[in-house]
Amino acid sequence: MQKEYMPLDPTGKFFHVIEETGEVLKITGKIGRFGFHSRHPVDGGPTNAEMLLDEIRDLRKAIDIYEPCLIEEIENDNHSRRAGRVG
Repeated sequence: MQKEYMPLDPTGKFFHVIEETGEVLKITGKIGRFGFHSRHPVDGGPTNAEMLLDEIRDLRKAIDIYEPCLIEEIENDNHSRRAGRVG
């Protein structure tokens, strides 16, 4: 994803993970139908295996970007719960 399109807020980062997950699912469906070594029938291009590797890398990057937001959310929730408890 181009830098200017990278989401900045936690919600946008979360939906970026969802989008990339969908792309991994799409190519795995193609692999199920046509195999790892199949290429686009009209214009060739990369194999399905190569496309899957690219999409996995994109998903990993999206997860790495979103993960700190999720950790912060969990820590904030845990802090709120501890603050609300009486000794």
